[in-house]
Amino acid sequence: MKKSILIILVLALGCQSTSTVDPAPVLEEDKPIILPASTCASSLTLDAQVTQREGRVGYRDDLNLYYINVYLGGIDTSLTGLVCNMPDELKTVNQSVIFDGAYYTDVKMPSPRLGGESIRYLVLTSVKKK
Repeated sequence: MKKSILIILVLALGCQSTSTVDPAPVLEEDKPIILPASTCASSLTLDAQVTQREGRVGYRDDLNLYYINVYLGGIDTSLTGLVCNMPDELKTVNQSVIFDGAYYTDVKMPSPRLGGESIRYLVLTSVKKK
């Protein structure tokens, strides 16, 4: 009996972890974020380049892609950029961001989900939390 208790104590004490879990990194608003490589096809056609554009992050379940939605001056006029290189730090729906990048089109673009929505692929060159 004493031997069993001793074995249990040794196992219990030996299994305790002394490591600590680092908290998730906090993004500073002005700190640049390292962007991953683009996952979009190389056959895309450049549509427009933008700088210091403000938008909001979303996610399309049907495409398994994050996007940045930019409102173009009307309640039902928006440009949805399906992001080809979304950094993990910003994969949060409804996160406001400021970004630079290039919009691209393809022969076969996904269908818009809302009236007044335009769809493009977006390759980011710079992005930060707003």
